[in-house]
Amino acid sequence: MWLPNRLSRDYVEGVKSFIQVAKEHLRWDNKTRCPCQDCQNARFNDLLTIERHLIRFGFSRSYQKWIFHGEEHESQPNEQNDIGVDTEIVDATDADILNEVVDALNDACGHIDNDINLEESTTHGKFDYLLGEANKELNLGTLKRYVRNKARPEGSIAEAYIVNEALMFCSMYLTGIETRFNRSERNEDRFEDRVQGCLSIFSQQARPLGSRQHLQFSKEELTKAHWYIMNNCPELRPYLDEHTKELEKTSSHNLEKRQEQEFPKWLADRMKALRVKQSPEATDELYSLACGPDNRVHTYMGCIVNGVRFHTKDRDDRRITQNSGICVSREHDGEEIDFYGVLSNVVVLNYVLGYKVILFKCTWFDTNQKKKRIKHGYNFTTIQVTST
Repeated sequence: MWLPNRLSRDYVEGVKSFIQVAKEHLRWDNKTRCPCQDCQNARFNDLLTIERHLIRFGFSRSYQKWIFHGEEHESQPNEQNDIGVDTEIVDATDADILNEVVDALNDACGHIDNDINLEESTTHGKFDYLLGEANKELNLGTLKRYVRNKARPEGSIAEAYIVNEALMFCSMYLTGIETRFNRSERNEDRFEDRVQGCLSIFSQQARPLGSRQHLQFSKEELTKAHWYIMNNCPELRPYLDEHTKELEKTSSHNLEKRQEQEFPKWLADRMKALRVKQSPEATDELYSLACGPDNRVHTYMGCIVNGVRFHTKDRDDRRITQNSGICVSREHDGEEIDFYGVLSNVVVLNYVLGYKVILFKCTWFDTNQKKKRIKHGYNFTTIQVTST
């Protein structure tokens, strides 16, 4: 599961297979341990968050057996070692790793026997045990700060520890209050300042970032943005097909250009007529989409989409980290190719009845294969960015 490219189809299919296995071993709150590189099975998350973490951070390299997610741990019984775990011999590499883990645990806790001969009696069972000990949080510094009566440090630590455990237990059953168990992620993509609809364009999982700026689109910009939204709305496909048939009756010349120019007005007249007849076909969302957006738009310097943070090029120019790159796979001249570009602006279009649509305004690079401005090698894609 440690493939070099976490965006490859094999890796994504592997993640989906893991999610299917993990569904059978959820806690009472529909959460389970997250095996990503960041959480290391120490945090409990829901399946959607776990899937995002695995795509973003990858699987923990030490988690080879899904023992926390239903996979049985294969071990052969052997003589009992000094910590009560069945043993079988492993190689010297694992023994060196275990020696380092035991030394670290001895320094921190002092409860691991120093006389363990790892080269003779190390086992997969013991390795899992010591690995679990190494993943435990060593909060000795936190416990020391609880001490108020230096004459009785153990009592102060025990009392504070009990209070923390009681508060943590109670917080698991509190509703309407932010706790460590229900705290939103940093890259939360829920956009509260809009009406959620059933149309795909009105139910985007995206949230703009930064301060809002007001901008007035020209008629040409507004027409292009509105057509892009309608042309990429799958719920409008029956209306687009119907309009295409009507255009073919008059002439089949330059259908795409004619439809781009005539379809918005055709749909607006259609929805207004159905609205007058109080037809259930003219829903609020279709009527709002047919009326078109307001030319007064809002722009932002960043946006979170599906848990991924994007920044505009102007914002990235002032920072070390870069999050303005965009890659989109689309069909061009009969073949599927990747388009590369940078995010120049995040635009929010306002429709009637409170509906909003978030668009990315991008600057695209010239990736024409004949001009050889793009190179692939060593799992990297290099583009000549001087051509846009």
